[in-house]
Amino acid sequence: MRRASRTSAIRWGLLVGVIAQLLGCGTDGDGGGAAGKDAGATVDSGGGNGCGLPGSSFVAGPAVSTDDISIAVQHLGASVTVKGKLFLPSTCSKVAPCPLLVVVPDRDTSPIPQWQNGATRLAEATSSIVALWNPPGTGIGGHKTGGENDFGGELHAAATKEVMRLLSDRSQVDKTRCGYVTIGTGLLPAAAALRKFSQSSLGFVQFLLDVEGPSDRCAASQAPENPALSIGPDDGPGATESACNFTAEHGHAEAYPVASDTAPASIICAPGAWPITETGNDCKDDGWWSPREPARQLASAAVKVRYQRVAFRNDHRMASKHASRVMITAMAKSKSGWFTVNDMPPCQPVLDDASCEALAKSCQRCWLEGTWGNGMAPAPYAADLAEITIDELLGDVLPRFVARVTDEKTNPACR
Repeated sequence: MRRASRTSAIRWGLLVGVIAQLLGCGTDGDGGGAAGKDAGATVDSGGGNGCGLPGSSFVAGPAVSTDDISIAVQHLGASVTVKGKLFLPSTCSKVAPCPLLVVVPDRDTSPIPQWQNGATRLAEATSSIVALWNPPGTGIGGHKTGGENDFGGELHAAATKEVMRLLSDRSQVDKTRCGYVTIGTGLLPAAAALRKFSQSSLGFVQFLLDVEGPSDRCAASQAPENPALSIGPDDGPGATESACNFTAEHGHAEAYPVASDTAPASIICAPGAWPITETGNDCKDDGWWSPREPARQLASAAVKVRYQRVAFRNDHRMASKHASRVMITAMAKSKSGWFTVNDMPPCQPVLDDASCEALAKSCQRCWLEGTWGNGMAPAPYAADLAEITIDELLGDVLPRFVARVTDEKTNPACR
């Protein structure tokens, strides 16, 4: 594993000192807003070198009703009907509009009906209107959305745009506080939609809350070594330094480590990995991959949204925090005025592993864990996974981050 240069180590060391002053010992920091304040308390659970772990940021709120949605998406002359459901707090009205959270799901999931309980809790805790929907070609049974699953491509991006555009026109919606909540690969179409439409139909979108989304083709295709499934022992075609966003400080060995006593090797761009097995498009295919790479899409002058990334101690798919570092670097190239990971100060680089370990000794956490757990399944590299369910993610973990990213008074632009 490569080590950071001496200059970089000094820079990180200085930043650690700044962060230690900004974050409160034993907490996950200032979340902003009502939910964030409630989350400031910790629970004495004995975790993390004797530091208390944060508890739920769920706050009991208004009753929540549901409303079916059916949205026609036009793409290449064809029409696809997106099926979904809105979760509406009883306090949201024309005279008291609420934020809109459009949830874009991870691969291999069917938010309708599988995530409905979590969406109800998220809507109640944040007093926000929450939209769950199944992207084209996904879903189960009568909830399946028609069309082709193009794995975060143009059709998924068009649907992501239309769901936001049409729902934001509802009278109960506060159009100044609308944003995407992406889980895993849901970041692919959301990033593409924001890059393509931020200067037109999505110009009003305030924020993007990204839960462990892959940054590029290497992160998206990453998988645990399994030669029987054509995953390893070597990386697949197209796994280059530039494609994978490696740097002198954060290289291949750190981003996608070799096997250890507790975890398999992390292999990238393998013929047997998703989505290559589904499409045949390996990492050499720039034309297919480029529009599906969030870091490439968001590093644009067209992108101005506030960006909050959420990353747990045990990532739900990847073996390191490389993707988080790449995403913050991308947002620094955009026109975003506010971007951060977890509770870290905004508009700063993501700390290296050694600096995060140093912070942990003083009860600060770069990476999230709490009484609700330390990572989502499948987390193939976790030796000690305490699983966070989707209900816990939406209801217990995310409310304070929604409060933080939407509240521009408590958390104003930092550049």
